[in-house]
Amino acid sequence: MTVNDSSNYTIEDSNQSNIRRAITLLLGGVMLIFLVGVLFGFGAKILEDQNFSLTSGLILTGIVVAIAAGATFMWKQLKARPAAQMANSERKSRNIYIASMAMGAALGIYIMATSGPDFDTIFSNGPISATTAIGALIGWLVLMPAITVLWWRTTDEHELKAYSDGALFAFHLYIFVAPSWWMMARAGWLPQHDPMIVFAIVMIVWSAVWLIRKYR
Repeated sequence: MTVNDSSNYTIEDSNQSNIRRAITLLLGGVMLIFLVGVLFGFGAKILEDQNFSLTSGLILTGIVVAIAAGATFMWKQLKARPAAQMANSERKSRNIYIASMAMGAALGIYIMATSGPDFDTIFSNGPISATTAIGALIGWLVLMPAITVLWWRTTDEHELKAYSDGALFAFHLYIFVAPSWWMMARAGWLPQHDPMIVFAIVMIVWSAVWLIRKYR
């Protein structure tokens, strides 16, 4: 193997490792959000029913331990590449990712805490209180756009291209899936179209393509 071959192998191996880490972070983030929802839904249900037992306590403890372990693992993945090896723009982008993930988790907790004890509160289409709606709208219409603008002004051309590729792929997925689901629901083949499920699918696909393109 020549020196160049060895160098290329090292770069390719590093890129594959970065892709695996990116996918792990994406799936781990989805799992953490799910576990936080389970924790608050289950905990609120216990408080409402006033039915705390050893079994329920062990379940709550297990969920908390799983969340802590998952968060620790994801933090180690984020820190896997030392900041000293990153360009300034990449380091700032990573910090913005962390801030946006923390904000998303906080928003999910807020919705669960202010909307009642039902497990599916955060995914439901049912009515919510004005307090929940106002807090969620502040997150989605004020804080999230501010973070996005900051990210646009910070990130480099390579990541912007990866982001744009993900957006293009996800948008075309949406224009294929949304009307198809709507039509099949009208024919009685699928349940009624749920915009938030489609939104979640589109966002997961967007993030996956974005991260794969970024670390490819």
